Amino acid sequence: MKSVEEAKEAKANEALRRKAGQDRGAAVENLKLKEAEQEVERKKKGKSIPLVGQPVEYPCWSVEKLADQKARAAIKAQIEADKRERAEKFAREKAIRDGQPVPDSSARAGPSTPAAPTMASGVKGSEYKDTRLQVP
Repeated sequence: MKSVEEAKEAKANEALRRKAGQDRGAAVENLKLKEAEQEVERKKKGKSIPLVGQPVEYPCWSVEKLADQKARAAIKAQIEADKRERAEKFAREKAIRDGQPVPDSSARAGPSTPAAPTMASGVKGSEYKDTRLQVP
């Protein structure tokens, strides 16, 4: 009985193996077909991108690469500028919430001098009628 079951399992496994081989062969064939179609499209556009192992024929790629690097650098600079703007905005909002003087972004760019403390509302601390406590 075991040999009959093993024979059935072996037959099923063999069928699965054949099916997988056929699928793999079809996938390879589809990949080759797609690569050929892409090569035809590249030739129509006038650019030929070498396949793996083929020498590069076009020196214009270095120009494109430099353009890509410049674009990436510009994007990174823009991201850093946005980060600084958000940090300054957060600092201003926090200063307003805390009742402290608003930091000036142009003062940060120049030499830093300690600013004189000023009252936001002009009322002394002992004259406030309401008190707010913040519990962490």
